Amino acid sequence: MSEEEVVHDVSPGRESIRTTMNERLFNLPAHRIREMNENMKRVQRMKLEKKFMAVSSEKDRPRYKLGDYHRLQEDEALKISDKPLLTPPRAIPKKKAEREFEPIKVIHEFSGSIRCLEITQGGATVWTGDNDGTISVRNGMTGKIVHHLAESGGLYVDSLFATDTHMWVGLNDGTVRIYDHLVYILVSEATHHQGSVSCFTSTFDGKVFSASTDGSIVKWDTEANSFALMQSLKNSNEMIRCIACYGYNLFVAGDDKIIRCLDTEAGASQEVREFIGHTDAINALLVQDGYLFSGSKDCTIKAWNMEHGECIWELVAPHAQMSPITALIGDPVAHRFWSADSTGVMHVWESVPENDFKHIMTLKDHQGPPIICLRSYCTIDAVKLWSLAANGKNRIWYSAVNKMEDAVQQTIDAMESIINQDLVEIAKWKELIMKLEAIDTRRKNELSSTLATTCDWSVLRTYLQKWHRWLSVNRQMKRRQKIAEMLLSGTNRGLTFLFFQKLERYLHINKDIRRKRAMARSILVTNNRSLQLLYWKKMKCYALVNKRQQGILEMAEVIAAHSSDGLRRVAWRKWRKYLDVLVRRKKRGVIADNLARVTLKGLLQQYYFKLRAYRLYRLKQARRLQAAQVLCGTTDRGLTLCYFLKLRLYARMQVRKSRRSVICDIFGGKADTVLLSRYYNKLYGFYKEESKEKLKRKIALEEERNKDLTAQYEAKKVILERLKVLDNKRKEIEKARKAKEAAEERKRKADQELKDMEDKLERKLRGEEEKVEKAKAEMVEDVMAMLKARCLNYHLDYTLIQKIRDQVKQLPVTKIFLEAHMSIKRVIIDVTKFNQVSGERWKGLDKVINQIPDHHKSTILHAIKTMIICYDLMTTEIKETLETDDEILANTEYLEQMVVIAVKHRDAKLGRAAYRVK
Repeated sequence: MSEEEVVHDVSPGRESIRTTMNERLFNLPAHRIREMNENMKRVQRMKLEKKFMAVSSEKDRPRYKLGDYHRLQEDEALKISDKPLLTPPRAIPKKKAEREFEPIKVIHEFSGSIRCLEITQGGATVWTGDNDGTISVRNGMTGKIVHHLAESGGLYVDSLFATDTHMWVGLNDGTVRIYDHLVYILVSEATHHQGSVSCFTSTFDGKVFSASTDGSIVKWDTEANSFALMQSLKNSNEMIRCIACYGYNLFVAGDDKIIRCLDTEAGASQEVREFIGHTDAINALLVQDGYLFSGSKDCTIKAWNMEHGECIWELVAPHAQMSPITALIGDPVAHRFWSADSTGVMHVWESVPENDFKHIMTLKDHQGPPIICLRSYCTIDAVKLWSLAANGKNRIWYSAVNKMEDAVQQTIDAMESIINQDLVEIAKWKELIMKLEAIDTRRKNELSSTLATTCDWSVLRTYLQKWHRWLSVNRQMKRRQKIAEMLLSGTNRGLTFLFFQKLERYLHINKDIRRKRAMARSILVTNNRSLQLLYWKKMKCYALVNKRQQGILEMAEVIAAHSSDGLRRVAWRKWRKYLDVLVRRKKRGVIADNLARVTLKGLLQQYYFKLRAYRLYRLKQARRLQAAQVLCGTTDRGLTLCYFLKLRLYARMQVRKSRRSVICDIFGGKADTVLLSRYYNKLYGFYKEESKEKLKRKIALEEERNKDLTAQYEAKKVILERLKVLDNKRKEIEKARKAKEAAEERKRKADQELKDMEDKLERKLRGEEEKVEKAKAEMVEDVMAMLKARCLNYHLDYTLIQKIRDQVKQLPVTKIFLEAHMSIKRVIIDVTKFNQVSGERWKGLDKVINQIPDHHKSTILHAIKTMIICYDLMTTEIKETLETDDEILANTEYLEQMVVIAVKHRDAKLGRAAYRVK
């Protein structure tokens, strides 16, 4: 069989496998394809590089050239097909096979006067807010009340939310209470809302958000169990019914029919985008599998794209009655979610778009009263769900899913991705080799042409060939251009295009001429004679252009004067020219005035000219008035107007006289303001002299500055000449410095590697120490939990718990803990008669532990209970500061035996089984 047959032989079975692989690959979503490509890209690249380097570096094998790729294929048995690697099928891609689930069944149900519920401890217990204002802790399966928290002043529980260690309770007056759901102790309480607390949610880093019916949202700090207010914001005046988190984004919805996305890390929680599409209030939000689902009173469930705020699908159940959606809950294990409506019917949907968010089934066990709450707990292959109806009836549902099919499908997808990536990388290598072959061929041709120019005859022959080639190409271009011009001249459009090309060519020629003239001018300015000649030519050209423009304007005026319109335009142009001259004169006059004000003589001369101009203006005005009186005296109306004007002039003169008399009185000393006017005149004169002095000093400073700048310029000129001399020496020094830097760089890299190794060793040792401390803290917590289970009962020891909580408000909790520890230690010393060392095992206690007196047993039991309660009230930082961990761990067995003995003594003394030892 030939080499081509080996490479391109593809059997029908192999072809069907490739077609199936391509179909499955193109059926995957875009994000799955990107994820698989990113996961396998590095591995495949490293594998191919290692294989190629191994083949090319083996000593026994010949050194292949880039053109011998087929020989390399034969040696390595690489069978590469020339067919396209990824050929998408033409048929419409089929959807994935439907997932098969086990039947959903009701495993238990119970009833009660319940407003809301929340599950804790993996579904073992359920917290419920009752209609009488109390909070009940029930058995997760039977609904039997395990513990009861009393009501608080007529308030009602509207919402519950569970974290890993705490239960958040929202009341109808805006108060938020936080309980420890392991020992049922109230940890914190705060009121930051004005209305009822409607819902809670939490982010991936543990921050909790609460929303209220007054439109406010509060962000709580859960680090170190401080539960402090981090941020409070007002979203809108409408009621908030539901919130959900995805990363640092908070989705808020309510009665305003709009879903708003807020960035919780942007300081003021700025709004990122809005989701608009519902026509009534939104009751539920759910984020799952990268999509946002919302349920509304408009009887619809919508799936949203969270990046763009677009509704991508509207979910409608087949053959179902349209009713408002009241709750949504997710099942991330099976990639589905549950919805409930106001008629008590529940629907199950897929949460991925492969099957268009398909409706899976309908559950009508609750049909009748509306479902007001859904809660779920998911494991690796099952889900348990609690549904609460408005009549207080609660059902517990159970469903399991087979994960083996998903694991097999993921394995198949991963293998298909690896195969596809291999084929893509091989195609890239083949394309790279073809490019390198083309480069190799081109370089060989260049090398042959270079070797051909080793003698004069070869050089002449080469240049002759190039010249002949250029002439033939130029002759062909001219011939084609003539033919094209002949064809274009046959139409008007072609002729226009032809003339446009000639004009463009003419412009290019003129541009080249101007460039050459500019270059000639730059050469001429190198000596004085050429520079004078150049300026003379410019002046001559300017005079000719000005004379030509003047002649053109005169001719245009003569031609335009034959019509009234042209005559008006000529007059308008002359008037505009006259105005331009006046503006220029005015600007020059302003500049001259500013320059003349610098000296006293110029200032006096300026005032003199202004006074003379004013006098001439008054004379002209008097002459015009006389001429007007003569003209107006010919008529009665004009005569009346003249008399009126004279009378008004006389009145104005009287006003001026009165003003002058007042001024004379002031200067004559008859007024109190004379002294003020004299001081004002003196101050004005002083200010004027001072401004002149400042101006003179400024001018002197500028002159000195100019002299300094001139001196600096000369000094810098000398320095620049010296720098030019030193430049060559600097280059020589630079070479030596580079060599030195290279040696220093190698030394620095070696030092850095040594330092990195030391840091790595130090981090490893520090990590081991941290692990030991962490393990020790976990062991102490286990010991305290064991002792707590042995001796502490919440109901019977409630008085002791409250007493210690009150003491903690006045004293440090560590002090109370250490006092209880020391009381136990004193009993041990009294019984064993040995001095016990801190942090070590108690000596002699194993022999006398059963001989402890009865009064010491009560002391030991009280002290151990105090230590347990104080340890539960401590934060993580306080626990880390305790120095009794080693001693507690060393004497765990003794503590357990003493608790058992003390509890038995207490039971016998009281005569009741209040404390049970498990």
